[in-house]
Amino acid sequence: MTLGVIHGYQSQGFGSQMLSFVENMARSERIEWIYLHVQLRNVVASRFYLKWNYRVVKIEKDYYKKLDGQSAIVLCKYL
Repeated sequence: MTLGVIHGYQSQGFGSQMLSFVENMARSERIEWIYLHVQLRNVVASRFYLKWNYRVVKIEKDYYKKLDGQSAIVLCKYL
């Protein structure tokens, strides 16, 4: 699944609404952990997830092979 908000609509609560929906759906299915990847250079997204209490697990080098081998931050959250 990909979650994103077009730049012009960021900081208006849309991302928070979507993430809240996904987390609540996961809880209703008794999913305990959510893991996600963010491009290492995507500081805005990283800060967003950290604000939602996601924690950095590791950096995966060359994760995005189609994007010139960019690295990814792996984050997780216990629900």
